[in-house]
Amino acid sequence: MRKGLVKISAVLGVVFFLYCLFLWGGVAVSAFGPALEQQASNGSPLASCYLILGRLTVGPLGLDLVSRGMAMSDFGGVLLLADPKAGVGLASLISGQSWVAKLCYYGAPILIGLAALLHFLREKPVHHGQ
Repeated sequence: MRKGLVKISAVLGVVFFLYCLFLWGGVAVSAFGPALEQQASNGSPLASCYLILGRLTVGPLGLDLVSRGMAMSDFGGVLLLADPKAGVGLASLISGQSWVAKLCYYGAPILIGLAALLHFLREKPVHHGQ
């Protein structure tokens, strides 16, 4: 039972993390990206991680346009109404996510941490020397 839980939480955690990298990478490569990275580095370590790693992942893979389109569809209400010169607030961006994005945003580190914790607390086989 525990092995299955470790595998499920690890796989779901990685899938959620990749979704967030793709989504937040689209925000990072937009016009708001540098200002949001600055705000996130001071206020939200999780958003900062997703923005920086997302930018570094999406750019080299050539998925800028697709990722930016996904970010606009998910954060559309917040990003479309914001003025690029005035910027957009990180708190409004985090709270303006869809329920799937919020689930992935908070679920990825929780599930990866749970998988790591369960892996290290597993029962280790006892080897009897002969």
